[in-house]
Amino acid sequence: FIITGSTMSLYSASLANMTPTNENMQFGSPFGAFGGIPRNLYRLLAVIVHSGDASNCGHFITYRRGSLRNYHKWYLTSDHLVKEVSIEEVLSSPAYMLFYDRSHNRN
Repeated sequence: FIITGSTMSLYSASLANMTPTNENMQFGSPFGAFGGIPRNLYRLLAVIVHSGDASNCGHFITYRRGSLRNYHKWYLTSDHLVKEVSIEEVLSSPAYMLFYDRSHNRN
């Protein structure tokens, strides 16, 4: 997978080493006619983290990307708290749910 538009970009090792085959060039495949080049790019928008022992108790926090001019910044939001955090903190969190924005492949 590829994450763009953040302080760090992550590239999957398997994607970097991928070579075109009939299998990954089929219609409906996440990869286009060039095999290892994805048709869409995905940008991480938010990460939800759950802390607690069970699904019926605990606490959720959200790491979310800023908007407009602050799009490169990340914020932790929890009940009455909002604070700026580093991208390293976001990427090292034990994610419960991820939210992405899909943009079509650029020419």
